[in-house]
Amino acid sequence: LEVGQNTGKIPNVVYAVDNDEAGLKFNQDKIENNLVHREHGEMSIYFAVPPKKENVKDWNDELVRRNGHAYQEHEKNIPL
Repeated sequence: LEVGQNTGKIPNVVYAVDNDEAGLKFNQDKIENNLVHREHGEMSIYFAVPPKKENVKDWNDELVRRNGHAYQEHEKNIPL
């Protein structure tokens, strides 16, 4: 919100939570109760969850699986 006060624009918000029951519940709560700033209005919010792959349940598992290699452009998905 400080960025918005200085620039007049609120940046995008990205929630990056685990792909488990708690993470999905968190996302659902945020979808149902969208963040609204009293002066700047509704903010753009995106959600990112780790891919559903064998032995990947959270972002740390995905980092270990990738062995430090960054995603290639074709592997990136658009945040929800």
